[in-house]
Amino acid sequence: MFQLAFIWFALWAIKPLPLVKIMPLYPRQAQTILVLLAIVIGYTCSSFFIDLFQSIIGFKP
Repeated sequence: MFQLAFIWFALWAIKPLPLVKIMPLYPRQAQTILVLLAIVIGYTCSSFFIDLFQSIIGFKP
């Protein structure tokens, strides 16, 4: 659930990027790149914060 929130936030944050204007012949690919980029950024950020919270609390799975 934590990862989904970060992915949604990343997608919300990078949605205004004008990739469709940069790639006018391939608008579907530009949208796909935005979604994949949001997944990568959101997952990376959520993993960082989960690891940070676990190290602060001292919890080791």
